[in-house]
Parts: sequence; C-alpha cells; structure tokens
Amino acid sequence: MGDAHHPLDIGFLVEAMLFYGRIDVVVSRAGLGQLVRAFGPELLLEFLGRDHMAVQFERNFTGVVTENHGTPLETYMLSIAQIDRILKGWKPDRFVNTSLKELVEK
Repeated sequence: MGDAHHPLDIGFLVEAMLFYGRIDVVVSRAGLGQLVRAFGPELLLEFLGRDHMAVQFERNFTGVVTENHGTPLETYMLSIAQIDRILKGWKPDRFVNTSLKELVEK
C-alpha cells in the first residue's frame, strides 16, 4: 500500500498474476489511474481481455457535502456516497477508452 495517489503495490500485483494466472483488483479512481500509468492503456486492456486481471471499481466513496454555499451559514459535512446504478446511455467501449485516456493524461 502506498499513498493516496499510489494506493496499489504494482510489483505485488504482477507477482500474484504470474503465480495465480488471474487476479481480481478492487480499485478507487486513484487505483485505476495508477494501473493505467503503470501498465499503459493497451497492456491493461490486454490483461483484462485475456482474463489475467479483473478490475472492480469501489462503489463507496467519500466526499464533502457543502450546505448553504456562498452564505454566512455555509457548512461542510464529510459523507460516504454509493454508486447504485450505471447511467443511461453508458457504452462500455466508449467509457473505458475515454476514462483510460483521461487517467493517463492526469
């Protein structure tokens, strides 16, 4: 485990993939970005396509809710949110390609 921007131990993941042949990884946005930067989008998609790796995205995430924004009564509340469903019109190929490109550029 690393810091917030590098939460995964890439060496451990590669070693586990070699030993087991397949790994399942649960990632946050930072973890997905780290996978893309470490392997590159093409190799990561090849790992996924050849069933050497499965990636699950964390459904729960933390955030800050701001109430009464821009007023003297502005308050902040730490919260945990959950992704319950996929948005309408979502197309897997477009989503993966766009997301991987965006993550590599950051």
